[in-house]
Amino acid sequence: MQFTVQQLALLASILPTVHSHGFVIGATVGKTWYPGFDIQLAYQANHPKVYGWDTKALDSGFVSPDSFATADIICHKSATPAGLHIPVTAGGQVTLYWSNSWPEGHQGPVLDYLAACPNNDCSTVTKTDLNFAKIDQVGLVSGSSPGYWGEDQLAVANRSWTVTIPSSLAAGAYVLRHEILALHSARSANGAQAYPQCVNLMVSGGGSATVKGASPETFYSATDPGILIDIYNNAAGTYQIPGPTVQAFGGSGGSAPASSTTLVTSVRTTTTTAKATTTTAPAVTTTTTKAATITTTKAATTTTSAAGGSASLYAQCGGQGWTGPTTCASGTCKAQSQYYSQCLP
Repeated sequence: MQFTVQQLALLASILPTVHSHGFVIGATVGKTWYPGFDIQLAYQANHPKVYGWDTKALDSGFVSPDSFATADIICHKSATPAGLHIPVTAGGQVTLYWSNSWPEGHQGPVLDYLAACPNNDCSTVTKTDLNFAKIDQVGLVSGSSPGYWGEDQLAVANRSWTVTIPSSLAAGAYVLRHEILALHSARSANGAQAYPQCVNLMVSGGGSATVKGASPETFYSATDPGILIDIYNNAAGTYQIPGPTVQAFGGSGGSAPASSTTLVTSVRTTTTTAKATTTTAPAVTTTTTKAATITTTKAATTTTSAAGGSASLYAQCGGQGWTGPTTCASGTCKAQSQYYSQCLP
C-alpha cells in the first residue's frame, strides 16, 4: 500500500492530543515507512513492536538541564529500547518525522548521534552502556536575535530531518539518537529544553569504521555557553554548539544534515491568510497494516491559527515583536522571557 508523506502528515495531525511538545512518529528509508513510538502506546500494556524507543514523556515533553547528567537525557524520560530495527545501508539516509504537535518558535540546534549495540541487537540493550558519537549537527545557520536555526530547517521541512549514515561505518546494530535543543527560554537557568529521540538501525554494507563515543550523560552541563544563552539578545550572531565534536569517518562522504538543508526553500509554501502549509513529497510504502485505514489521497494541509486567533497548547502566544495569536485555545499564556510567551497547562 502506497502512502504519500502528505498522508503521513495527516496521520500525525489526527493523533490524539497529549501534553507533549512532540515526538518522532516514524521514519522512512527510501519509500518505506517505519513506525516510531506513538506516545499513545504508553497507555497499552503490550503494544506492538515499533522502531522507536518507548518513553514516558507524557508531561511537558522535554529534559531540562537539571536532568542532563541522568539517564533521561539518553533517549528521553524512562526510555526503553525499541523491539525492531530499521534496515539501512551505510551511506544511505534515514528521514525522521516529528508529530504535528511540534510547536513554532522553539529555535535551537539539531544534533544526531550513533551508538553501536552489542551482539548485533539493540532491542535488549542497557541504555546506560551505550556510547554515542556525534555524526552531524546544525546550530545557528544565519542571522541573529534569534536568527535562523537547525530547528527552523526541520520545521519548514514538514517537521522532518534527514540523517546520512556514514558510508564507511561497519555493519551492525546501532541506536540513532536524534535531538532538538530548544533555546527559546534558555536565557534563564534551567531554561533550555532537550528533546532526545531514539530509533534502532540495522546497518548493512559499509566498511570498518567504528563509533568512538561516550554516554550522553556527560555531553552537556547547565552552564555551557550553548545551553545558557539569550538567543534574542545575540547581536554578534555567534553560537557554540554544545556536546562533543562531530566524529570524522574516513571516506564516509559526509556526516551532514543531508536534505534537511536543501528542503528549506523547496518543501513548504506558506499562504498569508492562515499560515496554512501544503507540502509535496515522494510516495512511501508502509510496513504496517495499522495505518491502512487512511485511504485519502488528498495532500495534507497543516494549519495554525491566524493572527488574532487562538494558539494551541505549547505554541507561542506573545513576546516582543510577536504578531501571531495572543490567546490560548488551551492553557494559559505565560511569559518565558521578554521575547517569548507560551501556552502552558
